[in-house]
Amino acid sequence: MEGEAVKEIQRSTGINEFIQVIKETDTQIPVVAAPQGISIKTLEDYMPNASRYRQKYQTTSINDYANYCKEFDQEGAKCFVDKDEMVAETIFDLGTNDKPLHSAHRAYLKMKKTNAFQALLYFAGHELSQKSTADFIEDWSDSLVIYTNSGDKIPAIHAAKSIQDLTIEKIREASSKTGNFSEAMSSMEKIEAKNQEKIPAELQFSCIPYTGIDALTFTIKIQLLTSHEKPKIKARIIKLEQIEDEIADEFKLKLTQQLNGLKIKAFIGKV
Repeated sequence: MEGEAVKEIQRSTGINEFIQVIKETDTQIPVVAAPQGISIKTLEDYMPNASRYRQKYQTTSINDYANYCKEFDQEGAKCFVDKDEMVAETIFDLGTNDKPLHSAHRAYLKMKKTNAFQALLYFAGHELSQKSTADFIEDWSDSLVIYTNSGDKIPAIHAAKSIQDLTIEKIREASSKTGNFSEAMSSMEKIEAKNQEKIPAELQFSCIPYTGIDALTFTIKIQLLTSHEKPKIKARIIKLEQIEDEIADEFKLKLTQQLNGLKIKAFIGKV
């Protein structure tokens, strides 16, 4: 008997007993004893229809996302809403505990910041030069209401010019007083802005923060930084974190309202 034939007999010995052990174990995951060298090939490409959906729909529109969910609504589908990241994901073929499916068909919603909101966050997140600050005021003048430190409303064109014309002077003074437009140096050399009564101190900026979210008005406080060779402007959005929480709550509410009445169940969180 040839050596290869002997090896084949050795490999086949005990196969029936091995299969019986698998049956008696009652595994939760299907397994099969397959001869070495055999592979499984799908014939789906040759079938007239696919066996299931395998796709991931992505959009930045709540309405389009909701319409897609309505189109493929089915029992066992789940929508996971991550309001902190302003995203949502629906898994249509998640299935149930008794009949879990392949989770291959999904829809993904990523809320997009509007250009106005992005510009505002950049403006409030950096120390800007006089020119950059004036440019922001001029570019977004239609969205702004501007007040001086004394509470007077001023036109955007005047506010931009006052920022561009800003100069500073050094005054020797034993004082530690700090204000919106002046700050004391450790050497008691105070740098103070001239004509500060004409400089914008507060901005009211109105915009839609995300597509599909209602318009909001942000209050921005302006501070002049004089510790540099040239003045820098720092803006701060009042209660920004609270506003972001309110935006996230509105996102969750609008999305769950859109999915109301569907078989899809919505959950807060992510997978």
